[in-house]
Amino acid sequence: MSSKTKQCTVGARHKWQFVKNTTNAQAGGRGIGFAVRGVYRCKCGQKKLGDAGHEAHNPLNDLVAAMAGEGKP
Repeated sequence: MSSKTKQCTVGARHKWQFVKNTTNAQAGGRGIGFAVRGVYRCKCGQKKLGDAGHEAHNPLNDLVAAMAGEGKP
């Protein structure tokens, strides 16, 4: 994915619609890092990663709860 988005073919500007949240894990020398990002899509077909949609289900919360022993049996 390029860093610069192409001009919208439907309108003057992109109108981003939230699609879903996605998680990203990176393992490095100092441990493991998790990030939750939101996937957004325009009607013209372009997509981007942005801030996570806080109203949507967050799979990272399930992971944290399971690690803390609060998950469903």
